[in-house]
Amino acid sequence: MREGALLQSSIGDYRLVNFVGAGGMGEVYRAVHSKLDRVVAIKVLSSSSHVEGNNERFINEARLHARLYHPQIATLFEFIESGSHKCIVMEYVDGQTLDALIRLSGSINCTEALRIFEAVVEAIGYVHEHSIVHRDIKPHNIKITANGMVKL
Repeated sequence: MREGALLQSSIGDYRLVNFVGAGGMGEVYRAVHSKLDRVVAIKVLSSSSHVEGNNERFINEARLHARLYHPQIATLFEFIESGSHKCIVMEYVDGQTLDALIRLSGSINCTEALRIFEAVVEAIGYVHEHSIVHRDIKPHNIKITANGMVKL
């Protein structure tokens, strides 16, 4: 399946309106709930990822994520299986990734870098307190909202 192939389709009550990006196990879309008008991010396990253990890893990721409630971590709302699609529905964080911010500005001043670092460390500490190891911490997985909130 090509990137963004599900764009403008529906999964459950959600309409996929924008392709956000792709990762190792799937694609992420910005979606809107048809009845509630809630904007969310939906991570869809890609059909090519339905190999040895990826289904179980994806479901386990959702199960672990569902245990976490922290201001610096995007909230998981639900797990959906719709047809052949397994999906994690979570808070949509409007903003830019730390990766994009660095690419655009070339650098971040020390005070801002320390503020972002402190927020990420706080989120990772919370994750570790729940006996979870985040295995994909990178600037691409850290978002900074327009009002400066940092989200993992």
